Amino acid sequence: SNLCRAKEGQPGQSACFHGLGHGVASVAGFNLKRSLEYCDRIEGNLGKRDCGSGVIMELYEPSSFTHAILEFPSDIPAFCKTLGGVYSEICYTTSGLHEYARSRNIKKGFTTCDQIPLEHRRPCITSMGQNFYFVFNGNPKEILAACRSAKKSDQKACIAGAVNSGVLADPAARRLTDLCSRTEEFTQHCFSYLETARRR
Repeated sequence: SNLCRAKEGQPGQSACFHGLGHGVASVAGFNLKRSLEYCDRIEGNLGKRDCGSGVIMELYEPSSFTHAILEFPSDIPAFCKTLGGVYSEICYTTSGLHEYARSRNIKKGFTTCDQIPLEHRRPCITSMGQNFYFVFNGNPKEILAACRSAKKSDQKACIAGAVNSGVLADPAARRLTDLCSRTEEFTQHCFSYLETARRR
């Protein structure tokens, strides 16, 4: 806990614990159970969650250290449930992304989000939208087409995720103006969300 304490209450604290998760995965020999046991030493659920996020990213995605990437079981939501507590939560919210990364099938990613507990579905959809911004290099037409693959009720959350990433990548938000202009029935919502995101 002390490693990230200096950043307490600052935006960098979450990133600090996330980076710590990458590091403990290496220290623990890239073993999931042992890695999360290190994260358990952190005081507070937010730090544990961010550490667990770093562990999962390190173990299951091409990441910081050289090692064999672990494969998710065929049923990612069932796997997430086995992690328990805050680790299940972070696994659920990224489960659609992991399915998409594995299958390269956008609809399968959204279907995975549909299979997790209801309280985690919106963050799961949003995280897919965040990823689409980078996958499609900020191309509004391609991002919107990807988000349109979600159920109508989930499309706003997907677009919001893309806006979040776009504001981080380009504070001037030039491409996001084009994206919001194309969203038809979500245009007003998109522009309102964009203004909120830029003020953060």
